[in-house]
Amino acid sequence: MKYIKYDPKNLASFDDEWMPHAYSNDWWSIGGILYDKDENIYSYQLVFLSLFLKTYILRIGLMTMTDHSTNKHYLRQIPSIVEGSLTVDSSQVGFAGIGSIRRYPEGFLVNAKQTGLSFELDVKNGKGPYRSGDDGIMSIRLDETQDSIFSYTFHDMPTIGKINIEGKEVELTGRSFFKRQGGEYNLMNRDNNYESIVLNFYSGDQMYVQVYPRVNNSYATLFRDGQSYLLEDFDFEPISSVTIDGAVYSNKWRFVLDQKKYMIEPITIGFSNTNFYEQASYIKDAADNIVGRAFTSSLIRARNEIDTSTLRENLLKVYEINK
Repeated sequence: MKYIKYDPKNLASFDDEWMPHAYSNDWWSIGGILYDKDENIYSYQLVFLSLFLKTYILRIGLMTMTDHSTNKHYLRQIPSIVEGSLTVDSSQVGFAGIGSIRRYPEGFLVNAKQTGLSFELDVKNGKGPYRSGDDGIMSIRLDETQDSIFSYTFHDMPTIGKINIEGKEVELTGRSFFKRQGGEYNLMNRDNNYESIVLNFYSGDQMYVQVYPRVNNSYATLFRDGQSYLLEDFDFEPISSVTIDGAVYSNKWRFVLDQKKYMIEPITIGFSNTNFYEQASYIKDAADNIVGRAFTSSLIRARNEIDTSTLRENLLKVYEINK
């Protein structure tokens, strides 16, 4: 598999940064909030990772699906140090035993499968790819240039497809997001763990927020009318948390945009996926009107004292949850 150089001072195009980077971490992830014909809500994620851990590269494939009408959550995680387990070329990324994200000119074809669940989705390009952060780069610490993440995101992606849950086929429509991220940073360092939120307003605006609680740093990027804007001094405040299996995760936030107050609240409940938390949410205005949807992913060490050996052990486990 081809590896390319990571150069945060000369970030290339989305297409040119698609392949994995040598001596770096790489993430390809797609997810969203979908509806069946009865307006029942489903959320999903498909994530592929290549983590550079000094002495070896750990590759992980992960899929999730939640039926919010029943709060039933599906998860499958497979780790591997075998290079062929994760495959990447110019048109697709995939993981053996999990699924794939295949590119075509108008969007992405998404396929995933685990015990009792499979889904096939056609995700159109929507809006993007946008560069998040400071022209595509997010420095984890304000006073350093090393330990940075590059970030490309697609937003408001029209999605159609079907899922098969326990032998029952359900047709779905909705909106998705796609993230292509990576960089030279040590994920074992707690400071480098973050909370990320994708926001999709019904007004047509989108946002991407990435928060590093340990170093009091954050990036908020607004996407409006085909342009991206890095918001300076943006106050994105967590106001509530949930505890799952002894780990604490933020689950409600408030913020101000264009001098208007907003709140992010969970649609039902969020779920812990071994090393991170995911949550489908409403965006509400000051009058408690629902004005959009949001999707949250939080790494477990962003707000928890999990030792490195435990994290490594969890990353190397095969998980399959159907509950």
